[in-house]
Amino acid sequence: MKNVFHKPLLIIRKKPEGENSIEEFANRIKRYLDVDIVTCPCASVTIKGLWENIRFARTLRAPVYHIVSPGEAYLLPFLSGGKRIITYHDLGTRYASRNALYRFVRIATGITPSKYFADYITFVSGQTCREYTEHVGTCRSGGMKIIYNSYDDRLVPAEKTGRNKFTVLQIGTADRKNIMGTIEAVRGLDVKLNIIGKLKEKHIQKLEAYHIDYSNRTDIPYEDVVKAYRDCDVVCFPTFYEGYGLPVLEANVMKRPVIAGDIGIIREIGGRAVFYADPYDIKSIRNAIVTLEKDRDLRQRLVEEGVRNAGRFAPEKIYGQYQKIYSRFLLCGQHHPAKIWRKRKR
Repeated sequence: MKNVFHKPLLIIRKKPEGENSIEEFANRIKRYLDVDIVTCPCASVTIKGLWENIRFARTLRAPVYHIVSPGEAYLLPFLSGGKRIITYHDLGTRYASRNALYRFVRIATGITPSKYFADYITFVSGQTCREYTEHVGTCRSGGMKIIYNSYDDRLVPAEKTGRNKFTVLQIGTADRKNIMGTIEAVRGLDVKLNIIGKLKEKHIQKLEAYHIDYSNRTDIPYEDVVKAYRDCDVVCFPTFYEGYGLPVLEANVMKRPVIAGDIGIIREIGGRAVFYADPYDIKSIRNAIVTLEKDRDLRQRLVEEGVRNAGRFAPEKIYGQYQKIYSRFLLCGQHHPAKIWRKRKR
């Protein structure tokens, strides 16, 4: 049985527990553009899961396919009758997999197919584009373009509610997000640590051993993420590696100062709107937190820089670039060139 769509079709992974970034990316596109979304039926972590997803992909019919979960790049050869786009958010996590066999499989399923079967590849940052060209080369059958991520228009800044102690917000708990560095940095400080993301047992043990005042939530609605930004005084994001670093931009939009790891991608996205810390140096992270807690004027300067920085990533600018790609492919495929720009939905 065929699943027929008459609009650009976004294909996303089956969502892993505790992760939601790719899903939010797809949903933001849908709020601005007239597209459809389908979710793969299985996680791509077993041969059976890969096969079931391939079978599912072969039932799809659309004028334009856009794979927004690049781990599903292996589906590209099995998509029929339309142009094929894929977006890469980062590549470093695939090349840094836990062993050689696992790394080979992740590259073979998530990277190599796009070189030969994608009609267009987009990258969310210059860093990710450089990583692709260094490891893979260029797309043989189509074009390549950097399209930065936008912020979510549900992010509306507001004053912190209540008069709680100085609150530090960390988004993400994967090892590369350096949650352990943040835990070590706030040890002994009279602050509250709010963590969004699934904690491992080792994290909980440290938090309790250090008697840190903390809260933790995972798999929460985006509205609760917005509230977490509103209820914090500073966002701490001392990451070791990112393909983009969306929490930096979200903090800018929410008018909260942000501490982030001093790495190339954060410099690319954050510019002057970030208090940079060495992610490998606990004292550097701690000094950043203490400095921002004490220096109200510095916090305000970072907020002002953040507002200016966020203007570079306004939704209309970002999603208009996807609209141009979709519209071009709809015309090339002789499909009706209907206007696909949606009225903003909040």
